[in-house]
Amino acid sequence: MPEFFSSGANNFAVTLASDGSVSIVYGSVTANDGIVGVTEGGGAADPGETDLSAGGPFSVNGTTYERFTFSDPFDLDGATLEFDP
Repeated sequence: MPEFFSSGANNFAVTLASDGSVSIVYGSVTANDGIVGVTEGGGAADPGETDLSAGGPFSVNGTTYERFTFSDPFDLDGATLEFDP
């Protein structure tokens, strides 16, 4: 999936399991900026960013995310993120 106005590829897969867990597997990602994570929605509070490269597992409850910018670029190439109920 290319980033808007970019020719690079962004390869990842998201799996939503029947037990409520979420798995995100990253291949090669050329985008420098973006937001990665999960939220239960429904007005869940924003606790602020989490360094997802520090490891998990993380919770699907609430909101867990990391924002990447040109000054703090994407660093999850080859990573697998697990979000458990």
